[in-house]
Amino acid sequence: GVAPEVRRQYSIKFQNVNEGAQVIGTTPGLVPIRNLKVERGIWFDQSAIIQRDRVAVLGAKIALKLFGETDPVSRTIQIDRKNFEVIGVLEFKGGDTWARLDDSVYVPVTTALYRLFNRRFLNQITVSIDEREHIDGTVKEIEKEMRQMHRIGRDAENDFQIGNMDEMRKGMDQATGAFTALLGGIALVSLFVGGIGIMNIMLVSVT
Repeated sequence: GVAPEVRRQYSIKFQNVNEGAQVIGTTPGLVPIRNLKVERGIWFDQSAIIQRDRVAVLGAKIALKLFGETDPVSRTIQIDRKNFEVIGVLEFKGGDTWARLDDSVYVPVTTALYRLFNRRFLNQITVSIDEREHIDGTVKEIEKEMRQMHRIGRDAENDFQIGNMDEMRKGMDQATGAFTALLGGIALVSLFVGGIGIMNIMLVSVT
């Protein structure tokens, strides 16, 4: 699966309520890649992308902040003072503080580029792969294709970055291991200092 993503922070308004949120321009391809589930309403389709429709799907947290217990579907919000119809609300995903998927507003990628951001380039392209063992080969193919598209010379460095969740997971594991070792060291020092204190008290008592 492949999905384009373009992102920017905006103030989202419904009536007298204003909340900051990340606006993500994308396509229906993002739904299976990010394992998103629509709780109410629908996700926008390809026709909305072709027509650059002003429609939006809300993450669970931003929907709750803006609407409380009111059903957001078919209501109008403002993004950058432009009206957007809410057509769907996602289930609460959780556990993804970096990407902030629950605090995001999703709109068609063409609407984001031409009607909101006023630019013609993407922030990133998200790719899902069928098997873990295919990651390295796919990354090499993507890098080769991107270098050709960007007309990068043989000895020149890439003007883009490619990362994968396996690398991020390994980095997180390393950081967690270092943090655990640090906490263990602090605990040992605390025990040592406490032992010296107890020894001193016992020594004074004996004296």
